[in-house]
Amino acid sequence: MPGGGSMQSMITILSNNKKLLRSKRYFHKEKSFLNYKKEYLKAAGGKLKLEQASQEELLKIRKKILANRKRERNIYLFASLLIACICVFSGYWIYKNQDSINSNQQTIIAQEKQQEALRFIQYGDEFYSAGKWNNAIYNYKKARQMVPADFDVNYRLVRTYALQCDREFINCAEAKTLLDKMYTKFPSRTSQLNIVKEQLSYEY
Repeated sequence: MPGGGSMQSMITILSNNKKLLRSKRYFHKEKSFLNYKKEYLKAAGGKLKLEQASQEELLKIRKKILANRKRERNIYLFASLLIACICVFSGYWIYKNQDSINSNQQTIIAQEKQQEALRFIQYGDEFYSAGKWNNAIYNYKKARQMVPADFDVNYRLVRTYALQCDREFINCAEAKTLLDKMYTKFPSRTSQLNIVKEQLSYEY
């Protein structure tokens, strides 16, 4: 048949061109676990062989796990004890420093009160020397508020009471009341208190 060979050649050329146009993969898809398992089963004849651990191996694994747990527990206990010690030490340090701070503050306050009392005593002595008993008594009382347990302040006050009682006949009851308290509070100063008592002898 004329032209038959030519047609056959054309079909062959088109077939070859189709083969050349087929997509080629340069990167292969990564195999999954299931693919590996299938390949393993195929190679093993369709049976999956699993090795069983011996009693000795199981015991060894168990001991290792228990040892790890024990080590972790010891680390936890040590960390807890360390934290507790730090907390106790910190609390004790703060407590001791707080006591020291409070003690220093009390000392400063006591010194300030002592200085203030000395200032009022000085004013009281000046008024006492000038014969201004009421002014002297006022300043001695202010000084006694600062240092209530001080003998000198109380003595100056009771002496002024007694002198005013002797000269002006006032504050006699105050002199007697304060003098009686001072006999009880300052038993070692009886000789000085007796001098004041002589001024109030007619009142006793």
